[in-house]
Amino acid sequence: MPHAIPENLCVAFKDALEIFDLSYVSPLDDVSFGGKDYSIEEICDFVMGYSDPAPEEIYDDICYLITEYKGVERLGYTFDPPKDQSYSSVAACLYKLYTHREHRFYGISFTM
Repeated sequence: MPHAIPENLCVAFKDALEIFDLSYVSPLDDVSFGGKDYSIEEICDFVMGYSDPAPEEIYDDICYLITEYKGVERLGYTFDPPKDQSYSSVAACLYKLYTHREHRFYGISFTM
């Protein structure tokens, strides 16, 4: 894994969390990173390569989203909190939530 997560990637990941939280219907909102637009899924892929600890606020945000998502979606799927507070673990959780929402949006069966 790379040494330290770049600051601009930290900002992009925080933006991805906020976009996911605000976009209840469409998973199609993009996140700007390095002058280009990426999907939340792509930002998560980048971030999963970093094991440094995420700030408490980021960890709390993903735990909140997991709880909120269960309530809003009411589908009975289980989403566990991150296994630790690393960016990698937090990004893996957001990736799973995003993928589930994307599958629901496109009517694809979810089997993760």
